[in-house]
Amino acid sequence: DGEGNRSRISDAALFMAEEARRLDGELLILALGAQTNLAGAWESDHDFFDHLAGVTCMGCITEPLILNGTVLGELNFSVDPEAGYTVLTKGRNVTLLTGNHCLPSYTKHETYESRLLGSGRPVGKYIYDRTSDWFREKVLRFGLDGFYNWDEAAAARICGKPYFSDQKLCFTPSVEDLRRGFIGGTSSGNEVCINTPVITDPEGLEDSYFQNWLCLDM
Repeated sequence: DGEGNRSRISDAALFMAEEARRLDGELLILALGAQTNLAGAWESDHDFFDHLAGVTCMGCITEPLILNGTVLGELNFSVDPEAGYTVLTKGRNVTLLTGNHCLPSYTKHETYESRLLGSGRPVGKYIYDRTSDWFREKVLRFGLDGFYNWDEAAAARICGKPYFSDQKLCFTPSVEDLRRGFIGGTSSGNEVCINTPVITDPEGLEDSYFQNWLCLDM
């Protein structure tokens, strides 16, 4: 605004604010990256979160996220911590799939290969061929034989998949903590209680991924 304050109001933010008001109480939002547009929607309309049915976010950590001995930095809330703080403190019916809580959702390469290529469906081969570099990167960077389904888990939760157990946890988030994606609550700020689901059936959840991917037509 010319005084060093950053506005997050964008076309996307305005669209969400308008749709939330139009659909009053019916719109669920799945947020898989930085919370910038959500914060922008609230900046444009302070009643934005009141018009939503809820927000499900993938992100934050409750403790260091270590993959095969390598520390993985949080890449969602830490990208725009002020926006993340807005969502956590102003939002209503917020569900948060943290990086730590998503760790049980892990798919091995051999399972991925056999389910997709063994399906006999063109979409299975297409997905496998297009994601082979992803596995190569994980092997080189983390020495893993598979990958964690961070975003898929959040999408499954917002779709009401029965593979989770909801739990309300209370935090005192701060912008400073969120700069590293941490939501453990070391500040003396306002306490917020957020639904942080736990994966209780990782095998069933994994099977649901493949069933839905292989339903796509090509």
